[in-house]
Order: sequence, then structure tokens, then C-alpha cells
Amino acid sequence: MITNNECCSMNDQTNKLNYLFENSSLLPLDLIDYPNQIGGHGLLFGNKSKILYSNVQSTIYKPIQHYPKGPHELEFYQHLFDPNCCNTVLIRLRQFVPDFYGLYRDSEGKHFYLGLKDLLASFKNPSLCDLKMGCRTYAPDSSPSKVMVECAKYKWREEIGFLVTGLKEESSKIWGQQDAKEKNEEINTSPTKPNSIDLTDRILNQHETILLTN
Repeated sequence: MITNNECCSMNDQTNKLNYLFENSSLLPLDLIDYPNQIGGHGLLFGNKSKILYSNVQSTIYKPIQHYPKGPHELEFYQHLFDPNCCNTVLIRLRQFVPDFYGLYRDSEGKHFYLGLKDLLASFKNPSLCDLKMGCRTYAPDSSPSKVMVECAKYKWREEIGFLVTGLKEESSKIWGQQDAKEKNEEINTSPTKPNSIDLTDRILNQHETILLTN
């Protein structure tokens, strides 16, 4: 027998699914696995949680995770790119976030995706680093076992404030030897090089701009 609470829960789930379905578009047909994915979302297990990609649209389709992460992420993008948004913090934050193209679903209506601009579309062979920013990856109301699992992933995270979840390096030795100032400026920087202070200032200014959006 289903209790009243269970009925309410089932109705809530049905309403959420109906909302997602009615406010989503079908995925395009020219999809492939996103070639620049280096962490998370089913990468290790080859399931339907992998990030998908459309070359024609230059758009990635990121699967919406289970509650609470998925719905919260969707709401974040919807609020951030709401045309009627007047929150100055959110408006400034947009420049650091890929453009949001809306909500998408598969042909069966079982899986939903965020449509996001591919920031790497203009790069031929990008070198990538996937970081999880922040000292903690668990909610304040997480169980002790969840806290223990998250803390065990990388013991220095709370001290340094981030975790490297994936890395992909594409640069060959020949590429590194090519004479291109704009390309080699960062990788050849050291404390003894004259451009180091200028480059460091530029990087710090970029970080300061991000911090000022908080």
C-alpha cells in the first residue's frame, strides 16, 4: 500500500519530469562522445552519463545528475542567463561561464542534458586540466560516511583549495620548440625571466576579477 507521503513524493517526481519534458528540446542527431572530456560524468564506465557533443552546433550536452546536484545546476544556469536578471553579481559572472543554450532530452525522454557552448571549439589540440575548486565537496548535511569518503579522495584539498580530477597534454616537443612568442610565453616562464612579473600580474588580475564577482 502507498502512503500519503509516498503519493505526494510520486506526484512531485511526476511534476518534475513533466516540467523537464515540456521545457526541453530534442537532442540533435549528429552527436558523438565529447572528445575533450577528461573527468566525471560516466567517463570511466561508458554509460549514458557521458558528455555528448555536436560538431555542427559546437555545443556540449552535459547530463543532468540526480537530485539534488542536477536540478540545482539547472536552476543555476537558468537564473544566471535569465534575460530579466538584474543581479549585478550574476551578470558579471556570465563572462566566466560557458553560454547556456537550454535544456535537452533524448528521444526516450529518460535523460536530460544542459546545452552549453564548447569553449574549446576553436582549439585544434588543446591541453586540458579538469579542476574541482573549493575546499569541500560535500554538503553541510552530509552523513559522516560521505564526509569520510570525500576527504579521503585527496588529503591536501582542504589546505590548497582544489583537486585535479583529470589532465590531458597534447603539446609535442616540436610544438614547444617553435618560435611563437604568444604561445611560449607562459610555458617558458621562470622567476629569472624578465617577463615573469608581467605575466604573473596579468594572471593575478584575472583571478582578482573572478573573486570580485563573489
